[in-house]
Amino acid sequence: MARLHKICVLFVYVTLENDIIKLLFIYNGDITDDDLDNVGYISILIIADFNEYLIDEKAIRIDYPNLFSVPQNYFLAYKGQGLEND
Repeated sequence: MARLHKICVLFVYVTLENDIIKLLFIYNGDITDDDLDNVGYISILIIADFNEYLIDEKAIRIDYPNLFSVPQNYFLAYKGQGLEND
């Protein structure tokens, strides 16, 4: 079964624009094929409950503790364990 790798996934953000659910996965370190499979798996789980929407998924690498700006209107859906409250 696919799982999020707690060590690699720093954050997952989500937003809704019109009829598109947008997912933004922030990874620490290299993004592997398994990571991309997990992104697809999570997307499938979401779209199964919201089949009237389209889904857009993006995985980007931003190594901790580097800072990044969250795009406007995105909400935090997952925060990796052991991360400080920044």
